[in-house]
Amino acid sequence: MSIFGMAAKYSDSEPSWVQGWNGKLPSQFSSVLSNSLSTGSSPLTPFPAQEDLEVFLEHTDTDLINPLRRHPYQIVNKANQAVQSTRDATIAHRRFAAVRVLASGDLALLATASRNAAGIRLKSENAPIFKSLPAPMNITHVGWLPHERKIREQGPETSFLVVMFDDERVANFAINRGLITKGKQHACQIYDKTVNLQQCFKCQMYKHIAKFCRRQLRCAYCAGEHGSGDCPVKNDRDHAKCVNCTEENLHIKDPAKKLDTKHFAYARDCLIRAHCLTQVHQHRTFGPQFHAPCGETRNGLPRSSQSQ
Repeated sequence: MSIFGMAAKYSDSEPSWVQGWNGKLPSQFSSVLSNSLSTGSSPLTPFPAQEDLEVFLEHTDTDLINPLRRHPYQIVNKANQAVQSTRDATIAHRRFAAVRVLASGDLALLATASRNAAGIRLKSENAPIFKSLPAPMNITHVGWLPHERKIREQGPETSFLVVMFDDERVANFAINRGLITKGKQHACQIYDKTVNLQQCFKCQMYKHIAKFCRRQLRCAYCAGEHGSGDCPVKNDRDHAKCVNCTEENLHIKDPAKKLDTKHFAYARDCLIRAHCLTQVHQHRTFGPQFHAPCGETRNGLPRSSQSQ
């Protein structure tokens, strides 16, 4: 069961902080006992799970820590950068998910063996709201759209965060109430890959991707039978020709109704692309807004009998 948050902030840390953090990592780590996130009163700080560690950094640089007191996520990011650059097997497999800045200026960092730190952070921030549900808040996947590599290359201020749960009741609750991340509540909606606009980078047609395409290779710039990267007139609008509109014109007998082909295959003013986008928007607007309820639990028992 999946949802995605609207315009969640993606951020990355600066590499210049790594060396400073490396010198502050302690040589010994102590385990802490497990505490539930979904029962009892809401804690002021997230409790670590049984397989997690709480790492204390003492004698930290106040000039470094004080500006970040109100931005704990930046501290977590910088600590994770330091971990990634270290070769110490004791900590190299860990990822920090949360931090507490103590009154003394020391840090209490929650380290988990899981690489899905974003999912742990989401669970800790939203646990007080989700604790009333009859199902546990188990996050199975957290990822960005587009991929983090493209986000770093393109540098957008916001992006989509995809969150997957193992129970449709939890997912529907998140869609209805939204999700909190880094202290801000974000609106959520159902995520369905089939209603995303898909364009094949091989043949340039819509509603499928190149991985499964068996059609002829066509250029997105000039409609030639070669890859777009090998086009001799790449990005030259004077030689632009849309392969989709060209193919469509073969089925249109009336010359007055033929489509304009003088644009790239991915151009926003392409009528075929606009038509496909309209279909996607209509499905998102009038299609299912919540996940359909499942009649049975994972152990095969009806939910009504299990709750009795």
